Amino acid sequence: MKFAPGKSGNPHLAPTPKVHFPIANVLVTIRPQVSQNRERMWRKLFIAGLSAYLLLAVLLLVHWDSVQVGYYKWQIKSAGEAASEPGASGRGAGWFPGMGDAQTRYSRARQALLDLGYLQELVLRFPVGSNWNALVQRCRERFPDGCWDLRFDQSRSVVQLTVPTEQAATWKGLVSEFSAP
Repeated sequence: MKFAPGKSGNPHLAPTPKVHFPIANVLVTIRPQVSQNRERMWRKLFIAGLSAYLLLAVLLLVHWDSVQVGYYKWQIKSAGEAASEPGASGRGAGWFPGMGDAQTRYSRARQALLDLGYLQELVLRFPVGSNWNALVQRCRERFPDGCWDLRFDQSRSVVQLTVPTEQAATWKGLVSEFSAP
């Protein structure tokens, strides 16, 4: 049985020492060989990343309206917080896109939600003498998310509401509770 040099199969024999030839190292350039496993790993990572990107793009295309609604609801909330801060002028950081005047941001986000169909405008009868302070307090308790707008027009005896579309019936019932007969 033949063994390779230094590998006689006997554990008691010392391995054969390697001989270095300095001239041979100068004449021969040895390049490390890229393993196929490393290439396959990068290819798999690239394909996984591309797949994740395409999946995200498809999800955004399919659910783009919900992404927009979430963004504009955030804009309404942040504009309301900026406007209600004590001593604040209602101005946000001007360097951030869409973060100018709080009232402008609120109006723009409100109009966008109306265009998307998430919000609905209602004009309901609310006669003079109705308990409007109790209505406002009840609205704040019942709908704490603040994604609604309530304005009283005493000249026409109406209340103008901008509310989420799925809550329109609830709002109509709430206003009728507090309106005078």
